[in-house]
Amino acid sequence: MFSSLLATQPFLVKLAIFCVAAALFWFAVVVARTRYLRKVGDPHARRTIRRTVDLALLAIIAIAAAFTFSQRLGGLALSLGVAGAAVAFALQQVLASGVAFIQIMTNRVYRTGDRVKVGGVIGDVIQINVFLTTLMEIRGDWVDGDQYTGRVVRVPNAAIYQQPVFNYSADYEFLWDELKVPVRYGGDRKLAVQIMMDAVSPLVAQATETMKREWHQLKEDYAIEDASLEPQVFLVANDNWLEYSIRYLVDYKQRRSTKSALCEAIVAAFEAHSEKVGFASGTYDIVGLPPLKVDLVSSRAGEKT
Repeated sequence: MFSSLLATQPFLVKLAIFCVAAALFWFAVVVARTRYLRKVGDPHARRTIRRTVDLALLAIIAIAAAFTFSQRLGGLALSLGVAGAAVAFALQQVLASGVAFIQIMTNRVYRTGDRVKVGGVIGDVIQINVFLTTLMEIRGDWVDGDQYTGRVVRVPNAAIYQQPVFNYSADYEFLWDELKVPVRYGGDRKLAVQIMMDAVSPLVAQATETMKREWHQLKEDYAIEDASLEPQVFLVANDNWLEYSIRYLVDYKQRRSTKSALCEAIVAAFEAHSEKVGFASGTYDIVGLPPLKVDLVSSRAGEKT
């Protein structure tokens, strides 16, 4: 029966054998992948390996199918080529996202768990698939600080070719942040600086020490100059007040809470030394008014007086 079927329907027999072989191959690879992934502790690495193996399986099966049925499909080459060109033009953004997925994974543009700005959206990467990157949005339309809005945003992977990608946590998890403090003229400037340094130093001590260890490796990997990692205070004198800028390192996940704690410490210290130093506020002096002409009208006769 099999020989007669092979003689009358060779293509169907070949197709059935190929499908069975492909299914067995897929099953064997998935079982091996599952056993191997149990030994991988990093969840990011597990996701990357899983998706890479799936893509490799699809590619291997597609190539095997092309070689197996090359004679049968030879007559369709021209029509498939024309149709493929049309499909490629219609789905260019989708195909670009697929290519971008490979680049994201191989070049480490970002990975799951990173905080990024991509496609104009800031958020934490919670999933990456072949065509879309899913973000848990931060800031957004109604939240000012670095906290979740609750919206889940899906951005095409091709967005990495259209706009710069800002990664807040690619090689290290710290950022430089600044807080501007307006101080009125006439106060004790040295005391003001001391208050700010005493407030910021204990808050960022751990982040600073950790970053010192990582900065040495960064200088070996990238052509970057040495930078001061300790907290600093800078001064600019403008028309209305002395503007101090406190520059410090902070964990990218703790920017808002650290700035809030820093503000509370500075406010408390300024209140304790209010006779020597204080905050400034905007004041506006009206130096002159244009002349005003006022006409008084009598309510009885409607006459001007």
